[in-house]
Amino acid sequence: PRRQPPVPVEGIEVLPGNIGYFKVNAFPPPQVMSARLDEVMTTLAATDALIVDLRDNGGGSPDSAMYLAGFFVKHD
Repeated sequence: PRRQPPVPVEGIEVLPGNIGYFKVNAFPPPQVMSARLDEVMTTLAATDALIVDLRDNGGGSPDSAMYLAGFFVKHD
């Protein structure tokens, strides 16, 4: 049987202490990932800190990884 690809993002929640958490299992192409990341970051925008869990990440598109990184870098 063919193995299903991992769900790219899961476990979106606000932990005690207003800590945002989400798990990124893979980085599919940006056309698949960017809207989901926008949604997650909007959902967790009011948190005081953020945990991005990459422990089980299997890799994927460098462009999608950089899209995520862009949320944490100042843009001029």
